[in-house]
Amino acid sequence: MRGFDSEGAMPMRPPPTRRLTTLATVTVAGLLTVGCAGSAGPVLDTAAAIKGSDGGGDSAGTEAADSAHDGPTLFGVPSSKLPFEPGQIDMATHPDEQFNPCTEISPEIYRQAGIELKIEPDMDKLAGYVASCSGSKTSTDASPHEPGGERFQILSSRSTLADLQNQGIEIFEISEQDPFSPHLINGTADRNECASGVNTNRGRWEIMFIPPLNTGNTAESCKRAREAHETITKLIGGNA
Repeated sequence: MRGFDSEGAMPMRPPPTRRLTTLATVTVAGLLTVGCAGSAGPVLDTAAAIKGSDGGGDSAGTEAADSAHDGPTLFGVPSSKLPFEPGQIDMATHPDEQFNPCTEISPEIYRQAGIELKIEPDMDKLAGYVASCSGSKTSTDASPHEPGGERFQILSSRSTLADLQNQGIEIFEISEQDPFSPHLINGTADRNECASGVNTNRGRWEIMFIPPLNTGNTAESCKRAREAHETITKLIGGNA
């Protein structure tokens, strides 16, 4: 197993998209069943929207008191500022509480992270307990993105790391000391794709980087996936 380097509180009830890419299908193959969807949750937009208007009290005593209740962190962002906590989704008690990164995170946050999200119909629906949407690298010019260029796949699913290992999917790296268990995986042997994933109580959230066909290397793809994942998390928490 190889390793590669990497790096608000508002409960929501998401529901996901029906579009799956090849890698998304491989990653959760054998786990998909007919999904159900709840009502779309609110969209995480800016730091102000997440934090709310708190009047800006900056005393050291207040900060210390707040930090004690922030909970575990993901990429340095306290879970109190995120729409989930570490753990595994409770399908028996909360079958509709899956995080939908395609609808609960605003396109503007993705744009700030360098990803132009592709908005699809029924993105708020679950397909086999999987939420999936894609985005391309944002362009600085007015030209359209070239077909087959590098892109990102944003996913959430109810599959666990054990499920992935049982399917023979290679886990390159996992931070078991971190309660969110950040990990890097590759679901296909013939492509240089890589996904940065984290375990949450609302499902496993992944950001995949997919280079143009027959280009790049897995190490670089893992680096790009982890950087995007970290940036999006920090933007959600208002830390970027």
